[in-house]
Amino acid sequence: MKNYRERSLLDFQKDFATEDACAEHLKEMRWTRGFVCPACRHDKAWYIKTRKVFDCQRCRIRTSLIAGTIFHKTRTPLLKWYWILYHMAMDIQTGRCRSYFNLWNKRNRPNRIKYPIRA
Repeated sequence: MKNYRERSLLDFQKDFATEDACAEHLKEMRWTRGFVCPACRHDKAWYIKTRKVFDCQRCRIRTSLIAGTIFHKTRTPLLKWYWILYHMAMDIQTGRCRSYFNLWNKRNRPNRIKYPIRA
């Protein structure tokens, strides 16, 4: 696995400006030496752009880039996930939150109404 590289906000915006840039980064992190089929371990595949899957040239198994990752079965764009993870990491790094569990609870807690609604 490649080493983690710390990025400033501007670097992050530049490096992950598009959905394709996020997908390319995920591909590099997932398959550091290139694609490997999870079924037959073959290293060659076609990329089907319309379905966003890799089709193994040997066994014809189709594998999504996000299958088997934390993004598995999500319909949320990778760009949005990358921004969420960046902000989570910054909150922990700056000490605003001590763990991912606390941060997750903080972000998912229902917002309290500050001002009562009057009819």
